[in-house]
Amino acid sequence: MLRCIPSVSTPLTPSAARQLRVLTALAVIVTAALALGRPAPVAADWSWCWNDPTLVLPSTTVVHIDLGVPQGQQSLIRGSTLVVTVPANAKVILSGAHAGNNFPIALTLVQDPTITYSGSGPVPVTVAATINGPAGVPTGLRTWEPGGEPLAFVTSTTGKTMRASFIAD
Repeated sequence: MLRCIPSVSTPLTPSAARQLRVLTALAVIVTAALALGRPAPVAADWSWCWNDPTLVLPSTTVVHIDLGVPQGQQSLIRGSTLVVTVPANAKVILSGAHAGNNFPIALTLVQDPTITYSGSGPVPVTVAATINGPAGVPTGLRTWEPGGEPLAFVTSTTGKTMRASFIAD
């Protein structure tokens, strides 16, 4: 036998009604966010392919200059340029012209007479790099000395020049 039980409705207070609207709106926002899927990964999630030319300083310190793109987008890269600028009187060697295992790199060493340098000690260095490929591919430039902290880390996208200046020991 079916029995009907009368329902009793109690009106909500203004405060309770407001809380219910806020919770409902929050549930809609969370559901919509989940329905849209996972956001695109950030650079830290990617595996990068790095090319590694080096700058050898008078102190025999080696500065690694890495150009990179996410591993899955390496085949999209058409080439890159790397310009390393140091004082004219700094006796440095830019090596690794054939380091472009992941993509080609055109290396240029500029010895600029307008940069002040005593001829010994830490060397001021500026690097500028452009990685060429379809628009929007993430790119990276990092410099570091073995056993030391990173000197610079810059990210951008294809076709845009990344620049970093630092003092190398």
